[in-house]
Amino acid sequence: MKTTWFFGDSFTQSMINDNPQYKKIIGKTELTWNQKLSIFLNSNHKNFGKGGNSPQGIIDDFISNMNKFEPGDTVIISSSPMVRTLGYDDGSKKITTWNLETIQHHPQAMFRTNKDNFGTPLLAQNNKDLVLDYLLTFLLPYEDEWHEYFEGKIKQFIELFKKQDIHVYYWTHKLWDNYTSITKETNRKLIDDHWGWTGQNEFLEYLKKRINERKYFCNIYKPSKRPI
Repeated sequence: MKTTWFFGDSFTQSMINDNPQYKKIIGKTELTWNQKLSIFLNSNHKNFGKGGNSPQGIIDDFISNMNKFEPGDTVIISSSPMVRTLGYDDGSKKITTWNLETIQHHPQAMFRTNKDNFGTPLLAQNNKDLVLDYLLTFLLPYEDEWHEYFEGKIKQFIELFKKQDIHVYYWTHKLWDNYTSITKETNRKLIDDHWGWTGQNEFLEYLKKRINERKYFCNIYKPSKRPI
């Protein structure tokens, strides 16, 4: 049986069923958008999404698993904000994602990587000013160029695997705001930029349309709305 593979961050991870407050407000649970897409494609489901994953980390996950892809498989891969990067994690003793989204405005909210989410290692927390200087000088002013750099690599994967009857679809994280968030769906009873069931189903229909039309690549260039 063919498989649908998913690589991305928390929007791909889709842990909405683990949010008891949301379930209490909405009064139901559903399959996530990626589970529903796997059913639509009559395939097995492999999800490697993890909260806070970086663009480099997402591509690394893809590379680590691409030897398992089989003809007829579908792969869904996303980007993520450039404020997330790779570095040495003094906890795991490995090179892995640093999620630096809160380092400037909410440093008290920083946490270390756990099984569900990439965080900020102590090495980065203890050198906050140095890391922030790097972000503000070398990374964020050139966010679109970095985004284009990573998209270029994914384009190459799309063309490579197309020749093997493996269908790789890319979507940009700049689509996040196009679909209904938990905040909007709950009328601000919960403040969460992730998609609720409404947003997930909207995004599902978007992806199904692209798959039916064999539109493998999509990019949207506009300034990020999420400052660090």
